[in-house]
Amino acid sequence: MAFLNSFTTGASIIISIIVVIYAINLMAQTDKENEEKKEELRNENVKKEPFTPTDTYEYKRVLDDMAAELVNYRVKNEITTPVLAERLGTSPEYIAQIEREELNLTLKELVNLVQKIGGSLEVKIHL
Repeated sequence: MAFLNSFTTGASIIISIIVVIYAINLMAQTDKENEEKKEELRNENVKKEPFTPTDTYEYKRVLDDMAAELVNYRVKNEITTPVLAERLGTSPEYIAQIEREELNLTLKELVNLVQKIGGSLEVKIHL
């Protein structure tokens, strides 16, 4: 009987160890899955391929509109490119690049430029 009791106790210990190892593995697997889910969420809005706005009709239209408005502003106010550049605190080449639609303006630059010449900017998104 003593042998049976020691065998049962030994078996209980082994089973306990197996359960603990299983629980540790399960926790590690759950942590790994949670990290993978977090990584998926972090990358959810990251484009896999870089966006090239120069290929889109809308981008070209905005460049064309900005160039036309800038030229119209200069003509209406009878000022040259160098004079406008001086007023805006930039170079004549910068203004010329915008008018030739060669400059990739950021939204911040566009807003800043429009505000400096006393204009307003409207952006509409149609989904």
